[in-house]
Amino acid sequence: MDKFEQLSTAASYAVAIFGNPAREDFALFDLTKGTPYPVEDHKREIAERALSFCGVIGIVQGVPRTALAEPLGEYTVTALSQAFIERVEAAVTAVEGTLTAVLATPADDSIGWCERLHWLPDTRD
Repeated sequence: MDKFEQLSTAASYAVAIFGNPAREDFALFDLTKGTPYPVEDHKREIAERALSFCGVIGIVQGVPRTALAEPLGEYTVTALSQAFIERVEAAVTAVEGTLTAVLATPADDSIGWCERLHWLPDTRD
């Protein structure tokens, strides 16, 4: 298992970095756990933009980690880090929205039903 697979396997969230450093054109693609390469859906975009694999960014036990194929410039690393943070923030916001919707769903009336049942007259004699 190479360093990219190790990071994508250990990460709770990871993205693949594809780019063309000469043109400063980069893209981040969400990864399936344990796979350091994006799904088939992105292969066309990667080919059209002439991007090559640059590495993986992930979060392992709450700490950001990177595995790069080649060293990248400081400005590029900063820009990729910012883009990664924005993706993580969007993912967290989506999860929070789902949780909020679930928590806002009205509870069933089972407690009220039990209370009403308790107050019914006991007809056993």
